[in-house]
Amino acid sequence: MVVFVLTGQVPPILAIALLIVVYLTGLELWHEDDLEFLWKAFWVLFVFLGHVFGYALFRAWLALHRRGRAST
Repeated sequence: MVVFVLTGQVPPILAIALLIVVYLTGLELWHEDDLEFLWKAFWVLFVFLGHVFGYALFRAWLALHRRGRAST
């Protein structure tokens, strides 16, 4: 999203990809009952602003979060 703001143009395929990764983030967070709403909102907005980089960080954090929850 930051690149779109800086360049002033949005290629349609990248806009669709952005919507898909935001949807996937929301879908993953829907099943995380132990997370507070503010954390869920943070991750959705982070992925929205960071696009693929933000989604990759979200997936890494989610894997660590689930592994920590499984070990307790």
